[in-house]
Amino acid sequence: MNAVRIISLLIDIALVAALFVGVTTYLFFLYESKNAGEFTNLRNKFRDRLPKTILKALGMSIGSQLLVYLAYLLGLFPSFFFLHPKSGKNPPRPDKPAILLIHGLYHNVSAWLLFKWRLRRAGFRNIYAFSYASWNTDFFEIRRELEGFVDAIRQTHQGSKIFIVGHSLGGLLGRSLLATTTGRDAIGGLVTWGAPHRGSKLAAVALGRLGRSLEFQGDLIKTIEAEEKKPESACLSLYSPVDNFVLPTSGLRIRTAGWREVETAAMCHVAMLYHPEPAETTIDFLKNQRADG
Repeated sequence: MNAVRIISLLIDIALVAALFVGVTTYLFFLYESKNAGEFTNLRNKFRDRLPKTILKALGMSIGSQLLVYLAYLLGLFPSFFFLHPKSGKNPPRPDKPAILLIHGLYHNVSAWLLFKWRLRRAGFRNIYAFSYASWNTDFFEIRRELEGFVDAIRQTHQGSKIFIVGHSLGGLLGRSLLATTTGRDAIGGLVTWGAPHRGSKLAAVALGRLGRSLEFQGDLIKTIEAEEKKPESACLSLYSPVDNFVLPTSGLRIRTAGWREVETAAMCHVAMLYHPEPAETTIDFLKNQRADG
């Protein structure tokens, strides 16, 4: 089998996987929306546009999942694309704040390649990405690793705050970090994209104990809520009304005081990484917080 046929086969497998994920998760979405009493709100919001909206979001899901699969290998070389506090290399502007990006479950730093390009176009230079494994670990073990990563960034950018952007589980990790001494001292602002703030019923079919721990209103969510207080830094939660991974939709809503929540245009969970709206809203937030690094 030559290289062209192998590549073609891999693309076919990726397409089938993207179709499967998109269709099954939106079937779950429709079921949970009706089961949780949220379908009436959807129908009132979109009226006769609801079928078209769901189909468009499904198309986004298939396309964005394909992008994830095709770019995934690039994430195995994080130091090639992002700063690392222990690399020994000086950041472009050590006198300016740092931006730290945290990917979601089963993903890697390739999630942020397009957003990094948008950040650089907006003038930001000190861009880090935290990478973690989704297997044979748990939420608080990853948070401890994240604390060490943040402490290392602080050594480079002494006197400057760190601004975090997290997608999905990455957003929940950033939120939980705020409850730690490191988080309170180091974080100047936090933006979450499609974070399962109250968990997701889809966690019941997740692979691995980390994924299953994200159950809707489960023990992990209760622990996070119990240990946190009103954040001292500015916090923004972005969520889509048709998110197909955080189910029901109420799982996206945060119950902690001090947060600002913004509903985006209708898009699937993974498309938040590629759609311009979350990126533009986040960049405006960072500029307003003076994270002009």
